[in-house]
Amino acid sequence: MEPTLSDVMNRIHSINREFIRDFDEIASRHGIPYFLAAGSLLGAIRHQDFIPWDNDVDVSIMRSDFDRLAPFLKAELDPEKYELVLPEDFGKKYRDMVPYVAYKKAKIKLDPAFDEFYEEKASRMTLDFFIFDRVPEGFRGKLLVWRLEFLYGLANAHRYKIDYSGYPGLLKPVAFVLKAFGKLIPAKTLRKRIAKVASKYDGNDSVKTISVTNDLMSSFEYRFPVEWYESGRKAPFAGNEYPVPKEAEKALTLHFGDYMTLPPKEKQVPHLSILGTIGDDTITPDSYSFE
Repeated sequence: MEPTLSDVMNRIHSINREFIRDFDEIASRHGIPYFLAAGSLLGAIRHQDFIPWDNDVDVSIMRSDFDRLAPFLKAELDPEKYELVLPEDFGKKYRDMVPYVAYKKAKIKLDPAFDEFYEEKASRMTLDFFIFDRVPEGFRGKLLVWRLEFLYGLANAHRYKIDYSGYPGLLKPVAFVLKAFGKLIPAKTLRKRIAKVASKYDGNDSVKTISVTNDLMSSFEYRFPVEWYESGRKAPFAGNEYPVPKEAEKALTLHFGDYMTLPPKEKQVPHLSILGTIGDDTITPDSYSFE
């Protein structure tokens, strides 16, 4: 009998429970703070579990804390099951600036050319790290964001493919121009520059707001008061309790608005945020293979 979508999601959530449990054990043992983020945070607060149609794990972490954590993950994650993938691991190619832990025993079926381009590093289930940096409000913050947008535009030159349909109006020719110039600058150089610009105000306690600087450009507009993330609490999630920010509800409201209201039925579907996968943010039972 062919597996149903429900069967596939149950298996995905079972793997993700392993994911977060094994990750949390390492982070907790070394006293490195992190918080559930994005869909995982929304799931913890709204569902006390994964969002039924969510297919990955998201955590947020300060850049300095991730830098401390990464060596422990490399040394202590089970190499038979997991691999820490950093942006620099893509070498001369560019995917994005999101580090992640890949689950090696479950493969996402991708466009073969996409999979080959990224040497099969992009075809696994993941636990994604969204990096917080201090980003000031006002003109200084806008200037930093403009610089990041410029650098990300250059880095796109080293992607497998760019979907220009998401660039409105004059942004589309700007994206073309940046891609052309980006080909002249090695991906390694651009990644280092992005990290340097994003972390410019880290350690400056006079800057009281933070932002995720390694996600989609749309995320740059969200500024979260540092105090919301200076401490946390545990919330039920995935059959256990995991850290959420002290002001989780305020963070969700800022990001999602009325986060307790479910989206329309047609949007309650699993999604994969990788171009060239199985199309239009949907998933079918044969989209994953499990070992």
